[in-house]
Amino acid sequence: MVIIFGKKCSRKDLLRRVGSLHQIVFARPFQFTDGVEKGVEGVHVHTGSGLSFVVLFDRGMDIGFAEYQGAPLAWISPTGYAAPSFFEPKGYGWLRGFYGGLLTTCGLTYAGAPCVDRGEELGLHGRASYTPASNHNVSYRWVGDDLFVDVYGEVREASVFGPNILLKRRITAKAGESKILIHDEVVNEGWDEQPFMILYHFNVGFPVVDEGSKLVLTSTN
Repeated sequence: MVIIFGKKCSRKDLLRRVGSLHQIVFARPFQFTDGVEKGVEGVHVHTGSGLSFVVLFDRGMDIGFAEYQGAPLAWISPTGYAAPSFFEPKGYGWLRGFYGGLLTTCGLTYAGAPCVDRGEELGLHGRASYTPASNHNVSYRWVGDDLFVDVYGEVREASVFGPNILLKRRITAKAGESKILIHDEVVNEGWDEQPFMILYHFNVGFPVVDEGSKLVLTSTN
């Protein structure tokens, strides 16, 4: 069932009440047109529950701005959603385009502080978040009386005589619910073993994080 404004609706009930499902839930692709963000493509997802978020196709299929019932959920930096061409791989140059957002993916072959590993100079947090996705698409699907929005894309880190690693990411939201499901599959499509490291950099911000905030976990570690 789709629960909208406290009312349970079957697929038939919901379709009888709206001219288009986009009245309730939508995933609208867009492109930035100004500044360092110019050309960056993404999709704005609205679930109908008060949850709304942006998936950035050109920034590693990561999640930028997000809000719930009008309150922002993520910390946003002053850099903007800089286009991949502004990536500075050396040292701490990664920070010049670190927009924050609800999720920034670090990896795929290295993450963490700048260092030299086996003679190779590595910058902060890897290339994943600056890599445009390919084969990206948006789809809607009914499963019985439940409506889902899927945002899919593939992020590849590759070089000649080096790694060929593919991240397949599907971000799913159910109409009427306030949840974001992220399903990642990482595949080594090269001919040799490769290093693999991934960090899910969640950046929760004000007003969620403020005086009096509490972190509730199910983990026992």
